[in-house]
Amino acid sequence: DSKDEKLRKLQAHTQMVRMLIDDSENLFILKGKHAQLQHDKAALEKKNEELWRNNESLQREVEGFLKMREEVLPLVNAMGIMKPVGAGAPRGPGPQQMQPGPPPMQAGPPQQMVARPPPPQGAPTQRRPSQPGPPGPPRR
Repeated sequence: DSKDEKLRKLQAHTQMVRMLIDDSENLFILKGKHAQLQHDKAALEKKNEELWRNNESLQREVEGFLKMREEVLPLVNAMGIMKPVGAGAPRGPGPQQMQPGPPPMQAGPPQQMVARPPPPQGAPTQRRPSQPGPPGPPRR
């Protein structure tokens, strides 16, 4: 082998060693990034599970409110003790013509409810016996 041949082989070998060092450094960096991504993934999965639990809990709460609303709204309409603030003439069918099922959703902000004065003494109430009364001790 001539000197030039040895020098060329040494330069090629040096170039290959540099490439291996670069690859090794890149691999080290990628392993670190991979570990960070695995950590982030585990944290995101944990947060996702927490959000699903919160979502399910909120759905149960909303279903409870909707069920309570279905039970209470006919009573409120029948007793006539509450009316929406700023309500003018009644719109649409009265409580007697309402279809069973949940009331339709209305656009806009919810209306605040205020108490209406009680009916005059001796006025018949329209509470059905199948519906429970207000909470508290029974009346006598």
